[in-house]
Amino acid sequence: MSTRVMAGPTVVASPDITASRYARPQLDSRRMTQGPQADPARPALAQRRIMRACKIPMVGCTGIVLLALWSVVHNLVPNPLATAPGRSLAQIHQEVAAAGESLEVAVVLGISGQGIALARAALRACWRRHRRDP
Repeated sequence: MSTRVMAGPTVVASPDITASRYARPQLDSRRMTQGPQADPARPALAQRRIMRACKIPMVGCTGIVLLALWSVVHNLVPNPLATAPGRSLAQIHQEVAAAGESLEVAVVLGISGQGIALARAALRACWRRHRRDP
């Protein structure tokens, strides 16, 4: 759709900005409430774009979760064994408890849990961003 503007003896056609390919599409209310899977007007290609755009954050989140699990196991098993060579893990726990201290399992799990929570929040933000505006 275009409008005509008179400019001297010639007629110049100016494109309508709403019909431009650069114009942002209007959001549909059902698209906002039902999500991308429930909207039949949204093609499957858009779903593939969402998944493609979120692959790197998914891999990053998986890597952070694996790193956090590895750090928990490493801090609770090999580190104490390397600190007190020749003793079993049960002996190390008994000696630490007899000294009135602990290996701070809750602290190790808390720090690793915070990393996992931040990675998950970043992944969720990416997913929501691409779900709204592919």
